[in-house]
Amino acid sequence: MPLSNESHNQKRVIYETDADRQRQREAISYLARATNTQVIETERLVGWDYEMVRDSTVVAIVEVKCRECKLSAYATYMISQAKAIRLREIAKAKGVAGGLLVCWKDGKIGWFRIDSTDPARWVIEQGGRIDRNDPLDIERVVHFNISLFRFINKSTGSFYEEAK
Repeated sequence: MPLSNESHNQKRVIYETDADRQRQREAISYLARATNTQVIETERLVGWDYEMVRDSTVVAIVEVKCRECKLSAYATYMISQAKAIRLREIAKAKGVAGGLLVCWKDGKIGWFRIDSTDPARWVIEQGGRIDRNDPLDIERVVHFNISLFRFINKSTGSFYEEAK
């Protein structure tokens, strides 16, 4: 059963499962290898899923998403505008990298630094999920072009550019 969260006087269902968190742990392990960092998992509902640490210093905060579609399914990655703004602002305030790590169903893993983007250039629209019949899933969303992501080779732990 999904958890609920009191937010803005509305009851918000939390759909993230233990299985989702396990997939996120696997994905973040590849980023840790690629960036030579250690991973600290945050409490649920903090605003990001992991902190990346090097030499006992937090160097990045990361929101991890595991998608049920292949990378090629969409030209953009869509995320809640509120989540994107919060992640960017907190990263900048902390003086660390803030990013999205996305794992697609075909095994591709992409890293996107949201802290170095200009919100004035974001593509924003009303959107979201309709498959759960949850009216709170429809909100302002940001579309980030897939070409903005750097991908991680799972075998070598190195970054690469995805062929267009």
